[in-house]
Amino acid sequence: MKKLLTILLLFFTAHSFAQDWIAPPGSTFKRSHRDTLGVSYMRVMYSHKYMPDTLARDNFDKYAAVLHVCKDGLSKYEEYAQFLFDSLVSLKTKNYEILVEDYNAALKKVGNYYSNGLRLYKNHPERGKILNVEYTGIVEFYYYTQDKPQFNWSVRSDSIQTILEHQCMYAEGQYAGRTWRVWFTPEVPVSEGPWKLCGLPGLILKAEDAKGEFFFNAFAIMNNESAVKECGLSDMFTTKREKFLKLKEKKEVNLKQQFLSSGKFTTSVPVKTSIADIRPYNPIEFY
Repeated sequence: MKKLLTILLLFFTAHSFAQDWIAPPGSTFKRSHRDTLGVSYMRVMYSHKYMPDTLARDNFDKYAAVLHVCKDGLSKYEEYAQFLFDSLVSLKTKNYEILVEDYNAALKKVGNYYSNGLRLYKNHPERGKILNVEYTGIVEFYYYTQDKPQFNWSVRSDSIQTILEHQCMYAEGQYAGRTWRVWFTPEVPVSEGPWKLCGLPGLILKAEDAKGEFFFNAFAIMNNESAVKECGLSDMFTTKREKFLKLKEKKEVNLKQQFLSSGKFTTSVPVKTSIADIRPYNPIEFY
């Protein structure tokens, strides 16, 4: 099973290096069976803008993300590209087997697909926990469980913004080396928000760190039911949060070096690390 997953992840990685990359026709790969954990009743769309290089403070990357909220406290936050891709390929899945042609068709609809496969489950596998799923390295998916962060929020009732026609209050808190400024609405009484942000008496619709390097802005709230499924953890590697953060930094700082030296690819040119190969890295969590 891990071998088949490796094939899929190689597709993802190769496509991020070459936009016109096409997988060899005629082959297949299998998806893991994914149990349904719950049913969401609300979907919140966020724009996530972040600064990858603190020495180039005018340059930002941006992607969309989606938060699925269930009635029993369960939620799932994921990159929208991951959500859309899973939705597209699941329509053409028979016995969890997917033709590469279908994979390529889904990839084309998504566009220039690049994703870390980020998925965060709050209050799973039990209440008070967060299950984190993401891939790092070249072909390895990792997951770890942590306690839900304690932001020690300080709420100011005199600072009000209207976001998506909801009155929002301001709060400030700290986590993993960053100070977060957020606007939440008690009009949507769920203690939820984008990424790991949570713990307030209302939905967080806007968030930014005090350094101006990470931004989350809700741009749509939809009331609709959809199944929230687990990720097939039997195909992944479990780890601890501290180790994962180190693995992620290694991948992000020098992806080219890691790609060529992973043992999955060969080249006749000696692989050497140079200053040009080292990429900037500005983590959302410092520790």
